[in-house]
Amino acid sequence: MVHGLKMSKLKPTFGFVKRLEFLSSGKLYLKDSVKTITLSYETKGSRGNYGIRSFISQRLPTIQFKNPNVQVVLFKNEEKFPNIWIYFNDSQKIMLDVEGKTDEEIYSELSAVAGKTEGQVQRALKKAEYNPANFGDSRKGRLCICEVPGQIPCPRRVPLRDVKHSWHDKKQESAV
Repeated sequence: MVHGLKMSKLKPTFGFVKRLEFLSSGKLYLKDSVKTITLSYETKGSRGNYGIRSFISQRLPTIQFKNPNVQVVLFKNEEKFPNIWIYFNDSQKIMLDVEGKTDEEIYSELSAVAGKTEGQVQRALKKAEYNPANFGDSRKGRLCICEVPGQIPCPRRVPLRDVKHSWHDKKQESAV
């Protein structure tokens, strides 16, 4: 025992890693013009709400993870029938009637109406991959800042000159 705890309680759990893998597994990227998505459903009773409740628990977290700029609002027990409203930047809005549909049908309908095409997703990922400010990995940018024109060369390539004009050196000289 360590500080009154059993050793089994000190074992690391990989819940965070599994959760991150689950969230990253989503494939639906929403269009840039999508601003807000609202989901209305009933929590009890109606069998027509089973699909949207399953969608909210299984698919919605991955959609929110992949689309952090989209606001998602849930309305519980506000409407008699389950629906999804999609609001776009240009004041356009679309309603999806999801009563009696499974979570897979809701997901495919949402991706058809508001999702990016595969080409758009590939272009966005490729554009985000290259960033000239990334250092440390030659595949993603530059290995070192010294590779940028106008920067001081790297000490591993060109030896630094002996500089003795810093405040620290002056302080030591005056103490002697």
